[in-house]
Amino acid sequence: MQNTLILNGYLPQNSINKIESFIGQHETLLQNLASRDLSHNSKKALFSDIAHFIVWYEARFKETFVVRFITNSALQAYRDDSEKAGLSPKTIIRRLSSLRELVKEAKELKLLDHEPFRKLKAPQVQPLAPKSLTESDCRKLLREIEIRNNLRDEAIVQLMLGAGLRASEVIALKREDIEITERKGFALIRSGKGNKTRSVPLNSTIRPLLLEYTKANPSEGALFVGQRGGLKIPVTLNKILDFYAKKAGIHCHPHALRHTFAYSYLKHNPSDIVGLAQILGHSNIQTTAIYTQNRLEDLQEKVEF
Repeated sequence: MQNTLILNGYLPQNSINKIESFIGQHETLLQNLASRDLSHNSKKALFSDIAHFIVWYEARFKETFVVRFITNSALQAYRDDSEKAGLSPKTIIRRLSSLRELVKEAKELKLLDHEPFRKLKAPQVQPLAPKSLTESDCRKLLREIEIRNNLRDEAIVQLMLGAGLRASEVIALKREDIEITERKGFALIRSGKGNKTRSVPLNSTIRPLLLEYTKANPSEGALFVGQRGGLKIPVTLNKILDFYAKKAGIHCHPHALRHTFAYSYLKHNPSDIVGLAQILGHSNIQTTAIYTQNRLEDLQEKVEF
């Protein structure tokens, strides 16, 4: 299990060394968490949060941690110490959410028979919409890709920025998943979150770009390939995007492109949350509704009157 966590990039070696005892006692529990239908970054955050709690617990209570030691009093002490350490409410909430997932899995495996979160109150945070790229940042990013004339990278970025695809969905695309005619086009997403299949419309910027790319790269199989064949994990897209973002002098991650698409869609179709949910592959419309919230930069602009 240790090698699995390292090879998949969920935890660095130094973190694994600190929770080696827990890993040895709860291998099945961790394997179940690692096999969940989550993005690579979500799994990294999940395991990092769990490791942080274990290290904190053993330092605080001077005993080796096992999962049944997760109690309401321990969680309250963890929350209080996190607040005293100056962690943001958002970070505390995320870490507690990760521990909820650990508890949920432990209860399914009958490693826990109590509910440690029953009386716990998490910090309250004013909800804000996810961050996205400004029009200026988008222009700078696309310019850097165009300058280098890399059709593959431009197509990858446009599928996230102009169609709202997740990084994992872009990587999973095959040649036969793309259907383009003169006036319309679709991408068939077979491995979306929750293993749902959906068709995503492609706009007039993406269609000719994909046609040009596939014509220049006619091989079968994975749509996007590297030197060793099809791109395998979302980390690859992180590296590709990070390269161009640094050249453009901006900060950007793959999911920010998806967020940018969502805001742009609602800007041009302000009442069509249902349509956006269909494109993004959201089962719950409340998940999509977060894009109707103000971003922090929106509020900043509004107070400058």
